Amino acid sequence: MTGLDGYDTVEFIAAQPWCNGAVSMSGNSWLATEQWATAIAKPPSLKCIAPWEAFTDKYRDLICRGGVPKYSFASFIFNKTIRGRNDRED
Repeated sequence: MTGLDGYDTVEFIAAQPWCNGAVSMSGNSWLATEQWATAIAKPPSLKCIAPWEAFTDKYRDLICRGGVPKYSFASFIFNKTIRGRNDRED
């Protein structure tokens, strides 16, 4: 789903009068992960991504790093950070 949202966002930005139609993305952590998902959807206006410090396999790199399950970090990220106050995305 996030790749499709990224596709729509890139194409929306490219259609703005202040944009020349070429869109790039940069960022680390979750922002970098979203760049991969958006690039896979291949929005025509996306010309460049610059991800750093990201993971490409959420299970292997976040939940079960090195083959050892570690649910506490994923639980913290999703339940305390992403959901924000009142269990809603902040």
